[in-house]
Amino acid sequence: MSRFGAMLGPSAQTGWRTPRWLFERANHSFAFTVDAAASDGDAMLSRFWTKETDGLAQPWTGERVWCNPPYGRSLLTPWVAKASRLDADIAVLFLPVRLSADWWRTYVEPFAFVHAIPQRVKFDGAQHNAPFDSCFAIYVPDFRRASRSPVPPK
Repeated sequence: MSRFGAMLGPSAQTGWRTPRWLFERANHSFAFTVDAAASDGDAMLSRFWTKETDGLAQPWTGERVWCNPPYGRSLLTPWVAKASRLDADIAVLFLPVRLSADWWRTYVEPFAFVHAIPQRVKFDGAQHNAPFDSCFAIYVPDFRRASRSPVPPK
């Protein structure tokens, strides 16, 4: 079992429910219209897409999207890629901070405002706080960083 799995409990899984207090803070600011990566038992909003209704296949145009995507390198990439198209009125993804990951450098850093969560999050259903930092990646139309790096080239 991975260190992450050991920290979270006996059955390491890719989908963990967002703590309600954390979602409520984000929803207060952004007034979401749909939860894009939910299940019948953990949806944060009354309108949501499940694995079966496939939030990745749904149009995000005109939506205010909340998304706590399944974690895992190959699982996160399609969600951040879709958000980076900047089709939604706003899309807020609750993500692990992974500054060196390809998906982060390609789809988060150039396209999203990143708001770090100032504490390690204890996901609903987990025994311990996550062993990694988390953030809200906030995608809004017409936003793209002029430079992919704040460090000027030599």
